[in-house]
Amino acid sequence: MPGHPSDPFQPPDDAAKPSLELARAPVKVAQEPAREEPPRPVPIWQRAPLKYVTPRSSLITLVVLVFAIVGAFTITIGTLKGVESAVAGFVKRMLEGSGDEKSDEPPVYTPVVRDDAVLVRVEVTPADARLTLDGEPIESNPLRLPRNDKVRRLVAAAAGYAPAFAEIAADKAKVVRLKLTRLEPSK
Repeated sequence: MPGHPSDPFQPPDDAAKPSLELARAPVKVAQEPAREEPPRPVPIWQRAPLKYVTPRSSLITLVVLVFAIVGAFTITIGTLKGVESAVAGFVKRMLEGSGDEKSDEPPVYTPVVRDDAVLVRVEVTPADARLTLDGEPIESNPLRLPRNDKVRRLVAAAAGYAPAFAEIAADKAKVVRLKLTRLEPSK
């Protein structure tokens, strides 16, 4: 039944139709703010001079200046002494005439001494273990030992670890690895 008031899907009667005209809202015209020109920079020749405030001298400044003057004086004197000794040596050689003359004696060449030593590097765990060689503490690692077949006793010891031993012969360069075992804590 069309037009039945209980039917919610039917449009309302013509008498109850609302007006579809839109109300006109008053239009506000936004006023632009007055534009101010940015201030123009003042030319350099029209500016007021800057006031320079001299720093106050302090004791620290004076001490630094004194050290700088003493240092410059020392360097200058040292340089002059070096130049003076170089000039004196040059003049002496010139007066003696021995500067450019060749000697009649042939040069003497000395052979390079090749010592027969080997390097033995010791790697030990833990790294803070103390090393001894034949009962004497080791001062450097790698060890520089004279080449021979003599068997030596290397001992590594550290607190909380059982010592480790190795028998080494300095017949060639080598790496000796020692690993210490941790001691069980006593109960």
